Amino acid sequence: MHSISNLPTLLTLTIFTTLASTSPITLPSTSPHIRAGGPIGKPVPSNCTVSSPLPTTNDTATNSTASYKPTAARLNTTLYEYYLPPSTATYQNSTTLFTNCLEQCYGYGYTGDCKAAYLAYDVPQPPLYGAPGGNPSIACLMWAKPLTSGDFEEMAGTGNWTGAVVGDISCPSA
Repeated sequence: MHSISNLPTLLTLTIFTTLASTSPITLPSTSPHIRAGGPIGKPVPSNCTVSSPLPTTNDTATNSTASYKPTAARLNTTLYEYYLPPSTATYQNSTTLFTNCLEQCYGYGYTGDCKAAYLAYDVPQPPLYGAPGGNPSIACLMWAKPLTSGDFEEMAGTGNWTGAVVGDISCPSA
């Protein structure tokens, strides 16, 4: 029999055991594609092809395009997205940034879940985690479907969504 003097200890132990054995409550999110952490980058195999639905410029080093922004309809269907500060471009070149974006797309979920990756500069950051948004950023956006030229609108002369690079990932079925 337990004495009454052990009641606070028993109550604390009971509460702790109950809380430790329950599963966490999932809070609803207004944006299901926003989550902590990110997909682990996975190199795209050599038997896969990466193609862009956008016209390219003469800059073959970066395969960069003019200012192309995904349409509003396409922006509402992202699988995952992340935003980097513009200063990232001072220590990572555009090829590395796009390769990282593409490899994170390929590594998202089960292999083949992510079919397209998009990287652009001077993208106004959306409001996230209580911050108002609007600051220019480097954006990596990902989709579960390949993109087409109709999924983009040209943003010439706006100074936003510059240097866009897109990669549709297509791999042979196993």
